[in-house]
Amino acid sequence: MNNNIEPSSNGERSSKDSPNKPPSENKDSSKLKEVVGDSSKFALETVGNVGEAVGPYLPLITAVTTLTAQIVKAYENAQYNKKSCAALIERVQASEVAVQALNRRKQENEKKFRKQTYYISFEKFVAILREIKGFIQDVTHLSGYRKFISSSHIKERFQQLITDFDSVVGDLQLAMVIANEEERRNDVDILQEDINEMTKFLEKIEGGVTTIDKKISNVLEHILTLKGKSSEKGFNPTINRIDPNELKEPNGIQGTASRNKHKIHKKLYRGLDVACKIIIEANNNKSDKTDKPETISNRVHAELAILSNLGKCDYIINFHGLCHNDKDGSTLGVFGWAENGNLRELYEKFDIEWPRKLKIALNICRGITFLHGW
Repeated sequence: MNNNIEPSSNGERSSKDSPNKPPSENKDSSKLKEVVGDSSKFALETVGNVGEAVGPYLPLITAVTTLTAQIVKAYENAQYNKKSCAALIERVQASEVAVQALNRRKQENEKKFRKQTYYISFEKFVAILREIKGFIQDVTHLSGYRKFISSSHIKERFQQLITDFDSVVGDLQLAMVIANEEERRNDVDILQEDINEMTKFLEKIEGGVTTIDKKISNVLEHILTLKGKSSEKGFNPTINRIDPNELKEPNGIQGTASRNKHKIHKKLYRGLDVACKIIIEANNNKSDKTDKPETISNRVHAELAILSNLGKCDYIINFHGLCHNDKDGSTLGVFGWAENGNLRELYEKFDIEWPRKLKIALNICRGITFLHGW
């Protein structure tokens, strides 16, 4: 029997018009449709056997398995608030086991599968899993955390998710323990501890991660946008172009340093010491005029654009822009100059006292935290 259910490209089910009309629904289920989409337009009560009754649920059961794996992965990749997200993970994993058990016991659960209201609850269950996935992805990373207006907004969203989840699990009669009010309060208390720690962290971190009013900088979101568009055709982010005449010799002396087996030229740019590194080699073969000038790939272009924004963090070396030499076709990347080289070279050259080492370590952490934001 054809129930007119087709799997869509993203693993979700979609429904076509059917001559069979669904049973009458009350106002609550009508409101629910607006949230989770148009429910199936077939009468489950009229199907002939168990297999036909379960059929429409299979895409939803598959979606539960897929979303559970994605939620667990998001939790494993969490950078912040991992402790409070554990409450959501435990619920999601327990429910996935219960759904698989429900699917295995088709005969015993035939009456459930035939109910239109049960199907609607299952759709709502999948929708809540998607919301949990999005919440965990946001609250565990700086770039997502800034989407929330305030810490109270995070708390309200968390409470709503666990309440909705526990409610729909009860509607589906899944074979799992549903948290009581006391357990839900404990989960919220753990979240509050995480929020308090995060608040203290944002007050102390500085370094471009937060603004003067301790809000997460929108630079992180801009960097994420650049990263996401880097593979698009015609991607051409704005990168500062530096005129070769703006690069001066330091104190009239040729400054060339060899670091990490790459020639880095020391120059002066607008009164600042800068390191000039070759991005595109010079075309020294003057006899071959058929060669097309080398261009910067989308990936490198995106990396340079991101570097331009990373310079807004005080603890990451600044990228000033690109300098193109029309005479030989070479292109230089112009970076901030590190007088003492990298950290290893600094340690080898100087005997550093512990207070200074701790300050260096803190500043490194600030730079790494900024990088973690995207």
